[in-house]
Amino acid sequence: MQNSLITQRVQELESSYQDYILSGEIKNIAGEFSQAHDLDTDESIALENGLILFFLFFIDKESLVNFIVKNCNIEPESASILVDAVTMVIPVNILEIHKRTSLLVFNDGGQNQIGGTNESALPVLRTMEDDSKEGIVHASSQETLLKKEIVSPAPSKIPPPPST
Repeated sequence: MQNSLITQRVQELESSYQDYILSGEIKNIAGEFSQAHDLDTDESIALENGLILFFLFFIDKESLVNFIVKNCNIEPESASILVDAVTMVIPVNILEIHKRTSLLVFNDGGQNQIGGTNESALPVLRTMEDDSKEGIVHASSQETLLKKEIVSPAPSKIPPPPST
């Protein structure tokens, strides 16, 4: 999803709602739930991303539950409880704005009415495990990188510039 689309969506929201979205509270909620359910780093990031998509009205409540089940390896019942809990811990004024805006954004079928997407069109998040299967190395030390065979680029067939 393009950052410009996310930025545009944030700018379209009421200022108090914008302040809440940008406050870092969503990250805190995701962090607390991640710890309580022993989510790994990738699953925790996926959870935070799903919550952001939900709070920015790219996906509805049902799609958020499905997103969490698919990307966080959480049982549907637990995912549903999480989504319900999230709506109980946010401030009342934010919850009211979210409910009111959701009614405007989503029709009965959960389709986003303001140019967004539905959950089925969202890409599955790549993980480091997926990358390792494709031979992509993520490492924080030179030693680890040196153990991986490095392929040099092919020599360039472009002649050097003429000397003056």
